[in-house]
Amino acid sequence: DKFAGAREAFIDALRIIRNLRFAARLGFKIDAETESAMHQLVSLTTTLSPERITKELMSAAKDGKQLAEFIKKLDEYGLLETFLPEVKALQTAIHNPKHHPEGAWLEPLE
Repeated sequence: DKFAGAREAFIDALRIIRNLRFAARLGFKIDAETESAMHQLVSLTTTLSPERITKELMSAAKDGKQLAEFIKKLDEYGLLETFLPEVKALQTAIHNPKHHPEGAWLEPLE
């Protein structure tokens, strides 16, 4: 969906993260103008406290599919490495298929 005055809507970093979480939860596609503004301002998210990030992750974690989508969206914006480096590392982790035939990346959460 679209925010009026996309750039102005993101005067704080939390709105970027919440928009990603709501898009994951509600399944909507972020329009191009808003998405562009978010990408331009994504560096603001480094100002978020660990407690705030944890709260957003816990809100997303109420549902496995929602959490998986939120994690994917964080990755699309280059935020997964910063917020959850252990999860980002799973993308390239090599696992024994005998023990993890599903792989290590998000498929088990879906």
